Amino acid sequence: MTDVWRHYLMDATFSSETPREADCTSRACMNPWLEARFQGGLHSNCIACHQRAIVGATDYLPVTRGPLRPGELGTAVQTDFVWSVALEAE
Repeated sequence: MTDVWRHYLMDATFSSETPREADCTSRACMNPWLEARFQGGLHSNCIACHQRAIVGATDYLPVTRGPLRPGELGTAVQTDFVWSVALEAE
């Protein structure tokens, strides 16, 4: 590859669980411009973060990967993976 695109790397995930890394943990797929500043951010997963977007959320930490634990969000209303809605909801 000799054009400008050789300087970019794209990765995407549609699951917080699969595919798995070599060590059998959930796939790490993140945006280094957003998550790198947080503890564990370089090993996070976009879906794992966005599934925690709930009405009344005041923060999106902890940065993790893997599925939600049963009951982790309690009775909170999820905002369809959209943090802007979660952070602005009243």
